[in-house]
Amino acid sequence: MQHYAVRTATSLVLLAASMTALAQWQEGDFSGELNWRGAVTQNRNPWAWAQGTLDDIGALTQTRMQAEGREVVWHDLLKQTPLLVGKIQQLMPMGRAGVSPVIQLGQDNREFSLVWKGAGIAEVTLPVTDKEAGSNALGTLTFQLRVAGILAATTGVTRRGYGLVATDAQDGNGVPPSTSGLAYDASVAVLQAMAGSDAPTWLSSRLADGGSIALNALHNGQNQAVGAMYGAEILPGTGSLRFPAGKVPKQWRVSLPIRITYR
Repeated sequence: MQHYAVRTATSLVLLAASMTALAQWQEGDFSGELNWRGAVTQNRNPWAWAQGTLDDIGALTQTRMQAEGREVVWHDLLKQTPLLVGKIQQLMPMGRAGVSPVIQLGQDNREFSLVWKGAGIAEVTLPVTDKEAGSNALGTLTFQLRVAGILAATTGVTRRGYGLVATDAQDGNGVPPSTSGLAYDASVAVLQAMAGSDAPTWLSSRLADGGSIALNALHNGQNQAVGAMYGAEILPGTGSLRFPAGKVPKQWRVSLPIRITYR
């Protein structure tokens, strides 16, 4: 009997709860509408991106050409140039999904190569074609990039700066792995030099160095007043242009596709 009484009381409570959700009953004809109201949180993407202007390599003379085995090579090419700079200009109130950039260089070109050589240093190899894009590779252009990325955020009452590293392959090949990330203070100096007067006002080396942090920390809602910045620049004099001996074209072309998406 006690068990039956408990079940009866529960049924009555559920019935009462369902009845309170209904408005006043009306007899006969009926018409009505349902309305919802709400607010949309600011959801725009906070990143802005820019590319530097590449200097023309110009004509290559035979006096600068070197023979190396079955190849001919021109060394000491390219000037220091920002290849890609990205920034969150205004701090986000907190981390959220959809703002972690996926930086892809080369776009899965099988003849493209990017190898991390040290802290923030990547060696890039690109296929060289004739003046028509998409034709077969005739040679290679190799150079080095310096890559820096930082995140600044407040957790609790403490504000720190971090060096950005890749969490996994989904972050793209343009973000260094944890073994090759550049330290926060060094990254700030590099990024300030790349952006110049266009550097965001929040970018500062005065923050406590929190070490490195995964790129997907931009997803973390516990991180408040969040800013991030990324930069990749060509290191001067690191360019080497190679062709098979006896097969140097009169005209040549190199292209580096860059694609940025978000997750």
